[in-house]
Amino acid sequence: LEEELELTNLCPLDIIEEELVSLKILSDSKDIHLNLDSPEKEKIKILGNEMAIRRIIQNIFSNSLKFTE
Repeated sequence: LEEELELTNLCPLDIIEEELVSLKILSDSKDIHLNLDSPEKEKIKILGNEMAIRRIIQNIFSNSLKFTE
């Protein structure tokens, strides 16, 4: 069955910031400093599925930490 995606206006930077916070324990344990450096002038909004975008960002970050020595 095809699942219908719920699309909402969202700010990808907000999701990235939240995911960086959630990965802090893992990054600290590997002595890796995570930092988001972005201009705060205007937050970009996109139309997308928040859960799908969050999963993609989680996978990118967790894989980066997992495979960093």
